Order: sequence, then structure tokens, then C-alpha cells
Amino acid sequence: MKLIIDLELSPAHRRVVRFAFTAAASLAALGIGIAIAAPKHTFTAGAKLSAQEMNETFADLEARIAKPTLTYAGSTYSVGPTKFCGASVAPANASFAAGGKVGYAAAKIVCEQTCATPSAHMCLAEEVVRSVAIGVPITREGWYSTGTEGYGPNSFTTEVIDCAGWQNASGNTFGMTWAIGGAGENRPYDRPCAESHPILCCD
Repeated sequence: MKLIIDLELSPAHRRVVRFAFTAAASLAALGIGIAIAAPKHTFTAGAKLSAQEMNETFADLEARIAKPTLTYAGSTYSVGPTKFCGASVAPANASFAAGGKVGYAAAKIVCEQTCATPSAHMCLAEEVVRSVAIGVPITREGWYSTGTEGYGPNSFTTEVIDCAGWQNASGNTFGMTWAIGGAGENRPYDRPCAESHPILCCD
């Protein structure tokens, strides 16, 4: 005998389920891993379903969709509508080292500690601009990553290259900070990598 359970879902819940399956299929096709923690509830054949368990399950699913994360080699990275979550203690210069890592990976470790979450990371340009656009205050001038190459204000000998992947403290190599404070100061600003600034963290 086959037992069919017809769940009457609200339009919002149907959208959540549809989005979850579509997103999972797309990520799998691209070979991207998405973190899937243990479900809120596990249902088995013949078990009685309660409204509370169903509501909790959908709430859990909605929360996961709101903050998806990518994982690789034990490291978790938040993706999607991420925003500024804090500024680190300022390192001596833009050559980062933490937890046995250097560069971008070290900055991530610092941001995990700054924002007290394993999915935090050094902000990208898009995340900083998104935060400012929606009114999230950037509390201190600090470094953020662009992943691009450019040249400084004085000559073609000063490269703006994320301070060589945040592993160079030379005064002739530049990285980007977000400048705040004075009149007209809420914008990108290239700085020599020998300077000391906080790392801007997003999640």
C-alpha cells in the first residue's frame, strides 16, 4: 500500500523549497560545494508530523538560504548578501600573517576572530560598497580586497595590487582602504602597504 502525504504549503514555503532545490542543482552542476549542516528535524516513514516540527524545519531552511556558505578544506566562507561586520585590530603593515597562514588566508582568520563567526572574511570591494549603500556604517578606515591590478597616484612604478596578495609591506606597493571621516571621505583610497590599517571584515 502506498501512502501519499499532500502538504498544503504557503506560497512563501513553496518558494523556499523551489529555490533550495534549484540552487542545489545549479551548484552541483558547477562543481561548487555548499555547506549542508544536519537538518533541524529528520522525518522517517510512518512518523507523525507536527506543525511545530514542520514550521521549525522551514524556518531552518529559510535561514540557510539567507546565509549560504562555501566550504573547502575545513574553511567556511559566506556568500550572497554579505556585509561589513567589523574592523580588526590594525596590523603593523599590510603583510598579513595569522594562524600559520599568510596573505588572504591570514586575513580570513583575523576576520573570523573579529566577527566571531567561522564564515567571516576580508571584505571585497562589492561588499564594502553594498554595506555603505544600505547604510551599514564602516566604523574605521581599513584594508579591503579588490583582486585587481592598477597603479598608484604618483607614477607607473607604484602598483595597486592588494599589497601583492597582502604579503608585501613595501612603500612602493599599494592596497585599497575605505576612507571615512572628513568631508567627502566615504570612498576608496589607495594606501602604501607599509601603513598600518585595520582589516575590514564581512559576513
